[in-house]
Amino acid sequence: MTFRDPHERPEGMDAGTLIVAPLGKVDLVEAVRAVRDGYGEGRRFAGAVPDYQGGAVSTKVVRIVLSYIDQVNHTVWSKPGPF
Repeated sequence: MTFRDPHERPEGMDAGTLIVAPLGKVDLVEAVRAVRDGYGEGRRFAGAVPDYQGGAVSTKVVRIVLSYIDQVNHTVWSKPGPF
């Protein structure tokens, strides 16, 4: 459970592993209740997020960074690119 309104990693919410508890008192109590009710003897709230179990994560991250680095440098940082 995370206590805030925005969240930049929706994979956990999509898999049912993460509950984003809004900062309002009633919403927070309901979120805590949902988590507590999800656990019990022999029960888990949800499993691991499939997106996080792909293996070779560092290799994937390097490939993603290399794929976007020129575009980010040009668009975000206004650096001249090899386009």
